[in-house]
Amino acid sequence: MLDRPGWLQKITAAKAAALAALTPDELAEAEAEKRARKARVEARRRASIERAKRIFAMFADGHSDVEIARAINCASRAVRRFAELRGYTITRSRDRVSRLVPIARAGEEALRRLGDAHGMASADVLEQLVALLLSDEAAIGRRMLRNPELARQAIARAFEVRGKTAA
Repeated sequence: MLDRPGWLQKITAAKAAALAALTPDELAEAEAEKRARKARVEARRRASIERAKRIFAMFADGHSDVEIARAINCASRAVRRFAELRGYTITRSRDRVSRLVPIARAGEEALRRLGDAHGMASADVLEQLVALLLSDEAAIGRRMLRNPELARQAIARAFEVRGKTAA
């Protein structure tokens, strides 16, 4: 058995004596209250996890702090604080949103190389590419999604023509 400090042994003995002094009905009531308290704690923990999942899923989908707050029925400041306590920053911006999108490692490396070649951060490169694809009500993006191979060929032809005229 582990050696425990004297003060802890006194507390443990006092608790044991207090429980021994209870009648069987009081003991049953205490146990029921203890189980109910544990169930409440577990329910709060599960609710907190579900709230976190919803907040971060909405944030990843590009929703603003105000939209997230409206969806979970709380203040936008509370949403930002909730995320901040868990290591995430949800900005309060009317003009910009963050959209968390997984990118293949090869794509990320290509973005970095492109950024290095133009003296830009890879995030800025990605933002400009997305802005180009979404310009004119996303006409370019829609065409590329309908037929990616045709889009690749058109881009290749455009750069071949540009390369020939520049030479």
